[in-house]
Amino acid sequence: MAVADMGVAMKVVTITGMVCMGIGQGVQLLLGYRVGAKLRERFKKALCFSLVFSLALGVALTIICYLFVNPIVGAFLTDASAYSYAVQFSCILPALFLLQAAIGITGLVWAQPVADILSIGLALFLYGRVSRKMMLESE
Repeated sequence: MAVADMGVAMKVVTITGMVCMGIGQGVQLLLGYRVGAKLRERFKKALCFSLVFSLALGVALTIICYLFVNPIVGAFLTDASAYSYAVQFSCILPALFLLQAAIGITGLVWAQPVADILSIGLALFLYGRVSRKMMLESE
């Protein structure tokens, strides 16, 4: 039952992630063009706008999914015990093995937010490194 509930919880979480991922994939062509055309300032503006927009939209969708978690989960599940687990899992989100070993079954659910935060940190680090390198090469 817990595996099925995790599946439903992940569907709820995926709503926000997929929309933001689509924005990221869509803006890549625009950013690539601007880098190729050596339009550094326009590149920076488009990148900043898309990052802020994605972040704001992600936060808004997360809040909406959190506030309306009951009807969203209810669209997938009707069994009362499964429903309550899926709602709980959807509210705290999916470190899989490490967190499960540390705090049990809810550790599985906490794995996704921890992975997302670590991914954001890595992306910012890599962006900083690559953009500094690009700026040095263009001088």
